[in-house]
Amino acid sequence: AGSWAGRPGWAPGGALGGRGAPRERRGAHAAHGPVTVGAPRGRASPAPPPGAERKVDAALFCATPGRLDQTCLANAAASGTRVLLPAGTYLFSSQLTLDNLTNVVVEGQGAGTVVEANGWALRCNQCSNVVFENLRMVSATVPTAVTPAELPAADPKQMIVLDRWGTGAGYLPASGDETDLWSRLSGPQKDEDFDTGVIFSQGDHVRVTGLTGAYYSILFYDSSRCEVDHNVVMGGKNFAGAIAFWRAGSGSHYDTVDHNTVVYAAYSGIFIGGGSHFVVADNVVEHCGESGIKTGQAQGEQAYDAAVIGNTVSDCYYDGLDLSASYPHVPVGAAHSFAFGNAVSGSRTGIYGDGSAWEIVANRLLGNE
Repeated sequence: AGSWAGRPGWAPGGALGGRGAPRERRGAHAAHGPVTVGAPRGRASPAPPPGAERKVDAALFCATPGRLDQTCLANAAASGTRVLLPAGTYLFSSQLTLDNLTNVVVEGQGAGTVVEANGWALRCNQCSNVVFENLRMVSATVPTAVTPAELPAADPKQMIVLDRWGTGAGYLPASGDETDLWSRLSGPQKDEDFDTGVIFSQGDHVRVTGLTGAYYSILFYDSSRCEVDHNVVMGGKNFAGAIAFWRAGSGSHYDTVDHNTVVYAAYSGIFIGGGSHFVVADNVVEHCGESGIKTGQAQGEQAYDAAVIGNTVSDCYYDGLDLSASYPHVPVGAAHSFAFGNAVSGSRTGIYGDGSAWEIVANRLLGNE
C-alpha cells in the first residue's frame, strides 16, 4: 500500500494504470503499417539443431537503418533463434504479428530496451517454446492522475487515470467504476484505450519474464504450459486483467503466474477466464479497479483445478480474491481448487468464493470492508 515511488520498475509519470473482445487500436507513429512475420500458418518454423543457436542483433535488421521500430524485431525474428534488442526506444506504429514462431528467445536489456506504442505492440500466434524477456513496455500517451474529487476534469479531452487512493497514480477508467464516477467522465475519457501490451494466441511453452513498464498488459488466449513470472505490470486496461488468460476456444491449461508485481489495473490484476490446472503464486497485487486476483467468469469461462498460493493483495476496489466457479455468482459448479496462505487487505471483500470443492485454508484477512 501507499506510494510506489522508489519501488523496482517505477518511474515518475509512468507507473499508472470490460469485458468482451479487445478492440483494434491505432498506433501513435505512422511510419509503417502492420507487420506479420513467421512461418506460414500451420507449419512451424524448424527448430535449430543442438549447438546451432543463431544470435542476431535486431538493431541491424531495421527497415530504415538507425530507426528503431517494429520492423527491427520483425526481420530479426525471422532470421535468428536468439534475438537481442539493444538499449533504445523502439517506436511501434502498429501491432507486430509473429506467426508460428518456434524455439526463439527475444531478449532486451531491461529498462534500457523500451517498446513504446499506443495499442497492442505485439501478437504472437501459435508460437511455441518462445521466451520474451527483459523489455520495458510503455504507452506513447502519458495521462494525468486525478482523484474522484477532481472530476469532471476541466479539459474533457484530457487523458486521465483514476487515483482512488491518493497515491499520485491510478488506473484507466473502466465501465465497472461506480455510476456516479463514470457519469463525470467525458466521452473521450470513457473510451481511453491507449495502453499497450503483448498477446499470445494458442501458444505452447511460452515464457514472459522480466518485463516492466506503464500502461500495458500481458494477455493469453487458449495457451497452455506457459509461465508469466517476475514482471512488473503497471496500468493496463484490455478487457479482463493486467495479466490474463482468456478462453476463446479450448481454454488455457497448466499455466503458471508467479512472482509478479501488478498495480493499477483497470479491471483485475490477475485473471484466469476459462482453463484448468493453473497456479497463481507469490504475486503482489495492489490498487486495481476491480478484483486483485480473479478465477472464473461467465458460462464457458470457468476455471478449474486451480492453486492460488502465497499471494499478497491489497487495496483493490472490489474483491481481494474472487474465486468463482461461475459468474454472476451462483452456488453451482465444482472448482476443485484451493487457496492457501494468501494475505488480503484493504478491499471491499477479502475473499469471495462460490461453487463447490474449494479448499480455503490459512489465509490472512485484514481491514477489508
